[in-house]
Amino acid sequence: MRWYTNINEEARVAYLLVLTEKIIDQVTEGYNEARKTIDMCWKWIEEKKYDGGDLYTVFDNEDDGGVSMFYEEAVDAENHQQASIWLCINYALEYTIWQANKFEYGHDNYVPQPIEIVDDDMIDLFTQEISKVNGYQQAWVDYLKQYLLENYPADCNKKITRAEIIDLI
Repeated sequence: MRWYTNINEEARVAYLLVLTEKIIDQVTEGYNEARKTIDMCWKWIEEKKYDGGDLYTVFDNEDDGGVSMFYEEAVDAENHQQASIWLCINYALEYTIWQANKFEYGHDNYVPQPIEIVDDDMIDLFTQEISKVNGYQQAWVDYLKQYLLENYPADCNKKITRAEIIDLI
């Protein structure tokens, strides 16, 4: 059994967001877009301020491309560090979109086509990818996992706040 099946769904999203916060300052192009995206995800956890559709619009927007384009640009430029950072940001956003849709509809049947591939296994993909980013520390993951397991078990409805969890690592 995967460790994250023992924590609630919002804690799963928070796991991705906290770790993304540790690497977001390394973004060289599109920092403001990345920051806005991660802030929206936090507001979903704390207040349910945005829904899956709102979050998807910043991920993939027909008018301006959305934040997913920064990953594609980094890949095209063969900038492996930026590609890994943007892939982590995209994973965090995609996973939040998936969870937001499940929260809103009670299932994930109403997700946009690119989000159909998202499931809890994305947490493993994210963890593998973030380990490639300069400055990554395994201690972040270990401490955060332990904290979430102790404080946000699967059957817990306790609200997560950004302020509480962001300074843990």
